This record gives sequence, structure tokens and C-alpha cells, in this order.
Amino acid sequence: MVKRPKQITSQELKDDLLAFIKRKFYEGDSREFSQDYSRLLKWVVLWPAKWLNERGVTLPGERYKKILTDILMTSLQQRMTSKIRYRPAYLMQVVQSHFAVHGEEYYNEAKSARSLAENALLVVGRAVGAQQPDPVKELATAHALLARSKPKRLTAVKKVINLELNLS
Repeated sequence: MVKRPKQITSQELKDDLLAFIKRKFYEGDSREFSQDYSRLLKWVVLWPAKWLNERGVTLPGERYKKILTDILMTSLQQRMTSKIRYRPAYLMQVVQSHFAVHGEEYYNEAKSARSLAENALLVVGRAVGAQQPDPVKELATAHALLARSKPKRLTAVKKVINLELNLS
């Protein structure tokens, strides 16, 4: 009996990418990684999913993971000897500038006939009515939830009341 490949879940994808970032960029500095966690999640791990989702496309979880790990590995190889001041901002800039240059390629890949055929085969291989979640779409949804700004508190404007009576 042939075992069908298991598609990576969004939780596994997120955890794998964050573990990769921690290993490569935060060697032994788990305290700082914990402080930067939410920004790394939003700016580096979830941002490409938002980018793909805004264009109405998705990629298999394994491909998404490979793209991000390749981007991050390239940044490690090309990194200058100068110290990075703030790692989440640096990594965000690396990912976003990569997508500015190569995003169209990823978009075309996601829209290609091969990708559509692979998705169709995955759907046919599933039981009727059983929907397997799309990990990239779930990551994009997570980004949207994190991106919601907190409601601003309105402060009441106090009028200065002049209690003096001028009886001239």
C-alpha cells in the first residue's frame, strides 16, 4: 500500500520556520528571541502568506517553507560583517525586498497549470466532503488578525469653564 504524503499544517509550518530563524539568527539567545517572537511571526513568517492571499493564490505548505528558508539562508550568506541592529526589522526587509523582485515568479508558479493540477490531485485523493485546510491561507488569516490595530481611546476634551462673572 502506497502511503499518501501528508500535507504540512499551518501550525507545523509556523513552528518550523520560527525554529529555523531561532537556530540561524538567535544562536543561544533565547531571551531576545522571545522578545522578538511576535514581530518575527508577523513580519517574517506570516507576511508572505498575506502577500500571496492578497493576490488570490496559494502554495503548498512545503513550497512556502522552502521559499522562506531559501530567502533566509541567502540573507545569511550575503550578510555583511556589520552587526544587525534589530533582527526582526532586518529579516522583514530581506523578505519584502525579495518578494518585490521575485514575487511575480511565485505568483506565476501558484497560478501555473502544474500547481493547479497538483491541487486537483490532492482534492481527488481526499474523501468526498473532507476539506483539508490550506496552511498558507491560514497563515494569511493569522496575519490579518495580528495586523488589526487596537482601537484608539478617545480622550474627553475638557472645556475650561470661566466661573468669573464680569459685572462691570
